[in-house]
Amino acid sequence: MLPPGAARAVPPDVPAAVAHPAGGGALPAQRRLGLTLYRLRLERELSLRALARLLGYSAHSVFVDVERGQRLPSEALVGAYERAFGLPPGSLLKLRRQALAERAERLTDALSRTLEPAPAVPPAAPSSHWRSRAVRLASALVRLPTAVLGLARLPDAPGGTGSRLRR
Repeated sequence: MLPPGAARAVPPDVPAAVAHPAGGGALPAQRRLGLTLYRLRLERELSLRALARLLGYSAHSVFVDVERGQRLPSEALVGAYERAFGLPPGSLLKLRRQALAERAERLTDALSRTLEPAPAVPPAAPSSHWRSRAVRLASALVRLPTAVLGLARLPDAPGGTGSRLRR
């Protein structure tokens, strides 16, 4: 992984305007790709719906996530952008491949951290507050059968001497 603030390598065939939209060289490739697609759409004064129609999509919701850099567009969608906007073939695809490589590196790093053994930490002793609550709870559980039996006694019936619950 790159240190914070370090510029990422840009494939050599990617035009400068595509590789670094608005000076965003330190941004992840997926975010740069999204900003580039957003800028290209705005330069042509296209709404999201008009862009969807231009590219042959029935809905425009996918483009919102792509332009925000929250979703990596498919290779077919990136190729459609290139054709629709008259960009050199493969110029955006290289940025997409770089985004895939960055995502693979990020996911691999995350997985490697989960596979490392956790440091052994002895369990902490319960605090005296929780210990006293546990003792009171245990004591109440021991007395519970006696209390339940006391509730089961029925009052004296008229003319009777008292009774217990009948089964």
